Amino acid sequence: MRRIYFFALCAFAVLGFTSCDKDDDGNASDSEIVGTWEADNSDFHYPVVTFKSDGTYEWIWDGIHKLKDTGTYTYDGKTISTKAQTYYEWDDEKGKYVKNTESYQRSPRVCKVVNVTAGILEIKINDYFIGGGGDYMFDFVMYRKGVVQNIKSSDLQGTWEHYDEGELSDRIIINGNKYTSYEVWESESLAAIKSEGDWSVSNGVLTVTPKTLMYSYSNDNTGRTTYSNVDSETLEADTWYPAQYDEDPFTERIYLSEDKSTLYVAGKVFVKKK
Repeated sequence: MRRIYFFALCAFAVLGFTSCDKDDDGNASDSEIVGTWEADNSDFHYPVVTFKSDGTYEWIWDGIHKLKDTGTYTYDGKTISTKAQTYYEWDDEKGKYVKNTESYQRSPRVCKVVNVTAGILEIKINDYFIGGGGDYMFDFVMYRKGVVQNIKSSDLQGTWEHYDEGELSDRIIINGNKYTSYEVWESESLAAIKSEGDWSVSNGVLTVTPKTLMYSYSNDNTGRTTYSNVDSETLEADTWYPAQYDEDPFTERIYLSEDKSTLYVAGKVFVKKK
């Protein structure tokens, strides 16, 4: 299995997206989000979005579903709203995007801008935004294309935590060139994944080499799942069950806030524990 360890699962983090414009003076060229933003292309679904200074956008949903739409957008500093005008889908035979007369997403679409800096764009979107009908909100992080940080190994030492709706869901402990990572979620019971291994960072890219992967649950040959107790504060399980994993190194693009207190990686926001 791939990327179920370290910096946690991010399969649902990468969903639809769009573009922007500032309404304070009506000039899109002044917008802080003009440019191209992209997610980590290792994910199953990832967007590559370009916000143009003329108020138009191009949004590509790459990965498994190769879809694209273009249109116009507005940005008021708090929300991004897009109105799609043309839809495309990938044609394997032609090796390019072709126009699609059927809309695969609703329009207009609106998302909340949580944070935008020189290198990251953090937003919240719901099912409606990506064409569904639910109210579930997704936190989503994109990186500005071309921005590369000189992050040092010393910048990442310590404990980093990610919270989902106020609850601790991920913890990364970095000590020297070693890491220990945890992720928890609710299923039939509180379940957890723990991984240990080596890491390094260069040119804003994190390289991880897992050594062990463990689950707090185990399935028997009848399909029944046994859950070990997981401490909601330490994220340690009473019993860890060894799991199969890919020992090959993998990479993640990361971004560190200017005050070095917030780390963006794998579509999630981690805060350094004091």
